[in-house]
Amino acid sequence: MSKNTKKNIFGVLILFIIAACYLTLRSNDVREVKNICSEIKTGMSIGSAKKIVASYGLLKNIASNDVPGVKSSQKDGEYFWPVAANMTMGEYACIIYHDGEKVISTEMSKP
Repeated sequence: MSKNTKKNIFGVLILFIIAACYLTLRSNDVREVKNICSEIKTGMSIGSAKKIVASYGLLKNIASNDVPGVKSSQKDGEYFWPVAANMTMGEYACIIYHDGEKVISTEMSKP
């Protein structure tokens, strides 16, 4: 085997390892966001929902206390927080709909 062939095989192997690591981390992020969506229940207080999001280390991904979230264009007094999986650049997210005090519903967005 020539020296260039060995370098090419080594390069392909490195790229494969990098791709495998990325896909593993990405699937873990998506799983965490799905778990958040399943743990947050309708009627739950916003504080409890934030604690669940914080337990996964994603609290920085939602609105602060003085900003209730994104105002829904469909219903008055309704807001939502998209909690996105970091490695998907927002493709997968748990959307938490709330009225400022209680959770109204949650849903997973998909690309």
